[in-house]
Amino acid sequence: MKYIKSTIEMLVWSVMFGAIYVQPVSAYLDPGGGSLIIQFLLASIVGILFVIRQFWGRIISFIKRFVVSDVDSDYKQDTDSNND
Repeated sequence: MKYIKSTIEMLVWSVMFGAIYVQPVSAYLDPGGGSLIIQFLLASIVGILFVIRQFWGRIISFIKRFVVSDVDSDYKQDTDSNND
Protein backbone atom coordinates (compact mmCIF):
# COMPACT_ATOMS: atom_id res chain seq x y z
CA MET A 1 0.00 0.00 0.00
CA LYS A 2 2.87 2.32 0.82
CA TYR A 3 4.41 1.58 -2.59
CA ILE A 4 1.18 2.52 -4.39
CA LYS A 5 0.83 5.73 -2.39
CA SER A 6 4.41 6.79 -3.17
CA THR A 7 3.93 5.96 -6.85
CA ILE A 8 0.76 8.04 -7.05
CA GLU A 9 2.45 10.90 -5.21
CA MET A 10 5.40 10.79 -7.64
CA LEU A 11 3.00 10.78 -10.59
CA VAL A 12 1.10 13.80 -9.24
CA TRP A 13 4.32 15.75 -8.67
CA SER A 14 5.57 14.86 -12.17
CA VAL A 15 2.35 16.08 -13.79
CA MET A 16 2.41 19.29 -11.76
CA PHE A 17 6.06 19.91 -12.66
CA GLY A 18 5.36 19.26 -16.34
CA ALA A 19 2.35 21.57 -16.30
CA ILE A 20 4.26 24.43 -14.67
CA TYR A 21 7.46 24.25 -16.70
CA VAL A 22 6.03 23.87 -20.20
CA GLN A 23 8.04 25.56 -22.91
CA PRO A 24 6.43 26.78 -26.13
CA VAL A 25 7.04 24.64 -29.19
CA SER A 26 6.81 25.30 -32.88
CA ALA A 27 4.47 22.55 -33.94
CA TYR A 28 1.31 22.15 -35.98
CA LEU A 29 -1.23 19.48 -36.76
CA ASP A 30 -1.30 18.53 -40.38
CA PRO A 31 -4.52 17.16 -41.91
CA GLY A 32 -3.30 13.60 -41.49
CA GLY A 33 -2.81 14.12 -37.76
CA GLY A 34 -6.25 15.67 -37.36
CA SER A 35 -7.94 12.80 -39.15
CA LEU A 36 -5.97 10.35 -37.01
CA ILE A 37 -7.30 12.02 -33.86
CA ILE A 38 -10.87 11.91 -35.20
CA GLN A 39 -10.44 8.25 -36.13
CA PHE A 40 -9.11 7.48 -32.65
CA LEU A 41 -12.04 9.24 -30.98
CA LEU A 42 -14.63 7.46 -33.13
CA ALA A 43 -12.97 4.08 -32.59
CA SER A 44 -12.90 4.72 -28.84
CA ILE A 45 -16.61 5.58 -28.80
CA VAL A 46 -17.51 2.49 -30.82
CA GLY A 47 -15.32 0.31 -28.59
CA ILE A 48 -16.88 1.67 -25.42
CA LEU A 49 -20.39 1.15 -26.80
CA PHE A 50 -19.49 -2.42 -27.79
CA VAL A 51 -18.17 -3.22 -24.31
CA ILE A 52 -21.27 -1.73 -22.69
CA ARG A 53 -23.46 -3.76 -25.03
CA GLN A 54 -21.60 -6.97 -24.17
CA PHE A 55 -21.78 -6.46 -20.42
CA TRP A 56 -25.30 -5.00 -20.46
CA GLY A 57 -26.80 -8.42 -21.13
CA ARG A 58 -24.87 -9.94 -18.26
CA ILE A 59 -25.91 -7.16 -15.90
CA ILE A 60 -29.58 -7.47 -16.87
CA SER A 61 -29.53 -11.27 -16.52
CA PHE A 62 -27.85 -10.92 -13.11
CA ILE A 63 -30.55 -8.50 -11.93
CA LYS A 64 -33.37 -10.59 -13.42
CA ARG A 65 -32.15 -13.62 -11.53
CA PHE A 66 -32.81 -11.87 -8.22
CA VAL A 67 -36.02 -10.12 -9.30
CA VAL A 68 -37.56 -13.31 -10.69
CA SER A 69 -36.64 -15.30 -7.58
CA ASP A 70 -38.19 -12.59 -5.37
CA VAL A 71 -41.37 -12.55 -7.47
CA ASP A 72 -41.58 -16.35 -7.36
CA SER A 73 -41.14 -16.40 -3.59
CA ASP A 74 -43.81 -13.69 -3.17
CA TYR A 75 -46.16 -15.66 -5.42
CA LYS A 76 -45.57 -18.85 -3.44
CA GLN A 77 -46.23 -17.03 -0.16
CA ASP A 78 -49.48 -15.58 -1.54
CA THR A 79 -50.71 -18.95 -2.78
CA ASP A 80 -49.75 -20.64 0.49
CA SER A 81 -51.64 -18.04 2.54
CA ASN A 82 -54.71 -18.37 0.27
CA ASN A 83 -54.75 -22.14 0.74
CA ASP A 84 -54.88 -21.83 4.55
